[in-house]
Amino acid sequence: MATAAVKDDVIMTPIEAAKYLGVEVQTLAAWRSRKSCNIPYFRLGTLIRYRKSDVDAFLDSQKVEVAS
Repeated sequence: MATAAVKDDVIMTPIEAAKYLGVEVQTLAAWRSRKSCNIPYFRLGTLIRYRKSDVDAFLDSQKVEVAS
């Protein structure tokens, strides 16, 4: 049985994911091809899709703590 988090998770196109991250679609494509970012994605034939929770996890992993 699917958990609520997975059931309600949003699937995003590369355009939506890039906009959400504030980067160009080409940047996201370059990250995928170079494997320079660890954002999981789905390949459905020629289509690429991202799960919003994976994009959020990537953002959380990039957080830099500032010492006060």
